Amino acid sequence: MLHFFNPDCPCSKFNMKDFESLSKKYSKDISFYVILQSDDRDAEREFKKRYELDLPVLSDRDGMISDLCGIYSTPQAVILDKSSVIYFKGNYNKSRFCTRKETRYVEIALDSLMEDKPLPIFVQNELTLPYGCALPSDETSKEAGILSFF
Repeated sequence: MLHFFNPDCPCSKFNMKDFESLSKKYSKDISFYVILQSDDRDAEREFKKRYELDLPVLSDRDGMISDLCGIYSTPQAVILDKSSVIYFKGNYNKSRFCTRKETRYVEIALDSLMEDKPLPIFVQNELTLPYGCALPSDETSKEAGILSFF
């Protein structure tokens, strides 16, 4: 599972308790990675110090990982199946402050994947509108006159 995080995004910060909970709950069966979206070269060190997670943190300053996964805001998640095919990508929940269990999309997707079931249709239908913050790499691309692929 890839967790896309932007340290300058209030939604990413708010989402960390949910992400930490998921990473602890599923750590025996699923590998978790934090994909850090930041222009700050010290962001990786600061993230590790602040959150004290024993997880790999990968810097995505140029947006290559987010572009490959089709991610365009934070916080979002990408879940890959055993063949490294995207099983799920999108929001953690219906909105950044929604904490209802029935709309915890990432948790529902992880449970479905662990049970070797297809992603539920209602989850697929809810994943059309992202919330959160634009990716810093997309902002840099726009300023340079480069169109983002996704």
